[in-house]
Amino acid sequence: MCSSDSVFSLSDYGIDTTVRIGSGTVMDELEVLKGQKIYLAVSRRVFSLRSDLAERLPRDGSIIIYLVDDGESCKSLSGYGAMIGDLLLHDFPRGGIIAYIGGGTLGDLSGFVSSTYKRGTGFAAFPTTLLSMVDSSIGGKNALDYDSLKNAVGTIWNPSRVVIDLDFLDTLPRDELYNGISEIVKYSILADPDLISSAGFRKLAQRDVSASADIIERSIHIKSMFLKGDVDDRKGGRIFLNFGHTFGHALEAVTHNAISHGRSVAAGMIFETQLAFDLGLCSETNKNKVVSMVVSSGIDLPGLHGIDPSLMMKYVLNDKKSKEGKLIIPFAVRPGKVDLAMVSPLEFEKSLMEFMVSGYEQR
Repeated sequence: MCSSDSVFSLSDYGIDTTVRIGSGTVMDELEVLKGQKIYLAVSRRVFSLRSDLAERLPRDGSIIIYLVDDGESCKSLSGYGAMIGDLLLHDFPRGGIIAYIGGGTLGDLSGFVSSTYKRGTGFAAFPTTLLSMVDSSIGGKNALDYDSLKNAVGTIWNPSRVVIDLDFLDTLPRDELYNGISEIVKYSILADPDLISSAGFRKLAQRDVSASADIIERSIHIKSMFLKGDVDDRKGGRIFLNFGHTFGHALEAVTHNAISHGRSVAAGMIFETQLAFDLGLCSETNKNKVVSMVVSSGIDLPGLHGIDPSLMMKYVLNDKKSKEGKLIIPFAVRPGKVDLAMVSPLEFEKSLMEFMVSGYEQR
């Protein structure tokens, strides 16, 4: 282990997950696991960009490589069936470890497979996108899409190890980098307003590895704080992490993922803050502070012209966060203080219609 690595355990929310952050950690960690039976799902894109992976992986049969075209299309019932079929073809044992090297969609697929193959196997995560490093690899949510409904089928299955190799940041396109930055902005709004004003955050967009390590670790600890006592997503704490996502997921769905997750959630954080203001739940001053945090992050906010809000409502009404016919919407009272609102579909649609016309202009 490199002396500069950060290693810590996330056990405060009832699950023991060891997180390691550093440079060159993927190959180092695979050496540690050498000799164990490992089924390694690898993004084709990552495999093509990192030739050293192919060169340095053990050839003793202990690791089975399964290449996947990652992206939203991989986390489907057909993608699930294909991986299960390959595991059975190799007679992979229940006592083995299913791991992945890739982004969040591959993590969703691999985690879902790991949680269901032979009633559960070991699971390890090697996230390669900033979004998966700070978000999807932490907390154990794994899901498949069904038709155009995001995350319609899922499980909670935590990896025992999350290994974050900062060298992968150099492989990310700008849009992919900002997908992760959007989630970091969300954490900052929810719990740590100083996070995105720090020098480390400003250096993150320039892929400064040493600065990124601190921002990623701080983001992970913020997420784990909301997971505490709510690992299974049924007691309420975890729902705050959905800030910006009710709108964001609907925008992704209606545009068939033409607008990325990060940009969609950034727009969602602005809309859901505007919604809270419309409902009299936050002041105009605090609304403007939250919106300013999103805008100042540098995320390229998506254009909303021509997107049908009534079609978006179709997806909003399928959102899992609802109770007694009302939508449960987390919102920022002010930066660093969050609450929940029970919003009727009519209230949501009224604000949505106005927002889709006025866009990001202050009302």
